[in-house]
Amino acid sequence: MFAERTGPGTADFAARRMVITPSFERVELVMDPSGFLEARTGSSPHGQGLKTSLLQLVADEIGIAPDEIRIIAGDTDRRPYGWGKFASRWLVIAGGACKLAAATLRKRLREVAGQILEAGASDIEISDGRAPVRSTDLGVEVQQLAPAAYHEAIAFG
Repeated sequence: MFAERTGPGTADFAARRMVITPSFERVELVMDPSGFLEARTGSSPHGQGLKTSLLQLVADEIGIAPDEIRIIAGDTDRRPYGWGKFASRWLVIAGGACKLAAATLRKRLREVAGQILEAGASDIEISDGRAPVRSTDLGVEVQQLAPAAYHEAIAFG
């Protein structure tokens, strides 16, 4: 029988009180003025579906199509420091980091849409690349939010 420790970086793993507990992974989400999103991670793909999984997590959290996102992994000039992909931790840790970063970006996009549409950010729901005011036909495409945030005096709350 062989037992392999997996998921380092989780609270359960840290509770084992090991000397070294890799506890984080970073992701940077950058949306350019065209609305194209780049996710940069320290976790590197090894042919097990990392990029596809992270694309889907980010796309689902923000409400855009996966083909509007590029994952940058393993490029030491363009990605943040990370502990990497090992011991079955990549989806737990890198996926969690992507989901949290995407939730932050989604919140900011809702704020921009709210300002453009003169509605509360909480009334904006983003899905299928569109940011409509809930229960109305009034909305804006997500790709229009990026240039508005770049080129207008949009204040984030």
